[in-house]
Amino acid sequence: VWMDDRPIVYAAEWLKAQKGPAILWYRFRAVGEALARLGVRVWTDPVPDHKVAPKIALSIKKYGTGKQLQYGWSNQLAMAPGPNALEHEQLYGRTVRPGQEASEVKFGWFIHTAALRRNIREARLKAEAINENLLQPQLILLYMKDLKEIEE
Repeated sequence: VWMDDRPIVYAAEWLKAQKGPAILWYRFRAVGEALARLGVRVWTDPVPDHKVAPKIALSIKKYGTGKQLQYGWSNQLAMAPGPNALEHEQLYGRTVRPGQEASEVKFGWFIHTAALRRNIREARLKAEAINENLLQPQLILLYMKDLKEIEE
């Protein structure tokens, strides 16, 4: 149970307002159920299909790792993006990967705690280290260029 429905209503409105395909990531089943009551398509089938459901809500637990989502989606919002930097990287990695057809991948998240800001910063720092030390370009860095504004 939560005290305020506004974040869920905002997330549902955000998804419905997107011009093209978009993913709304959520963490808890109760949130998925609330989104469904607001008319959001909460995907439960094994593999999401952007042709069937271009605007969907996905469970981080079910779809946040190991799924190839770069072929249909390039715009995402995470409602509760995770306890650590590794999970952030995994979420970004669902669409920021070889085969992404969009020229730009957008990823937003609700940043409501200091711990969340810290995890996002750690994900960026890890990507920077890989980029510099292993000479492996990290696409995530291209999409996090404005992060310094929220860290302060």
